[in-house]
Amino acid sequence: MDAAIWASLLLIAALVVLVLEFIIPSAGILSIVCAVLFIAAIVVGFADSVLTGATIMVVEVVLIPVVLALAIKVWPHTPLGRKMLLTPPENPDDVLPERLQSRELDRLIGKRGIAKSLMLPSGAIEIAGVHYDATSEGQTIELGTKVIVVKVSMNSLVVRPDTTIVAELSDSYQPSRAAQPSKPNQPESDNPLDQQMPDPFA
Repeated sequence: MDAAIWASLLLIAALVVLVLEFIIPSAGILSIVCAVLFIAAIVVGFADSVLTGATIMVVEVVLIPVVLALAIKVWPHTPLGRKMLLTPPENPDDVLPERLQSRELDRLIGKRGIAKSLMLPSGAIEIAGVHYDATSEGQTIELGTKVIVVKVSMNSLVVRPDTTIVAELSDSYQPSRAAQPSKPNQPESDNPLDQQMPDPFA
């Protein structure tokens, strides 16, 4: 068989192995085989003639980048590519545990609970029968104090004493004066006995 044909076959085999490198995990073995085939094609081409060898070199320089670009474009759609390159979610927050926990805590903003421990400033609170780790806004909160969630920081509830109820009671409470009986108009007298004992000789 003519050397030019052998050179062409070696070139085709090298291109096929190059494509297989993107489909079959070989730990670099196919890359070595591919490089050997490319070099062998050039050597056999020059063994036939200088023109054949130069032609093989030019074809390799042109085809290798083209095949690589096509392989990289097609590879993500192959079974191996889909397995190795997982499709990212549309919203990464939906799969991050930290974000899931933060979104659950965000729903508690504005909720009222009770301090289940002394908060200096960290401690525990209870909301609707569920215990949560929480931090006060800086002040000390005594055990049993009513609290309200104001925000979420570092995946932890931030609370402050709930003064809303106290304020509402203060606004609604108006001290009423005790009713005092009215005194009938009585003539003034220097002697109080005249008001109590009638005169029998009158």
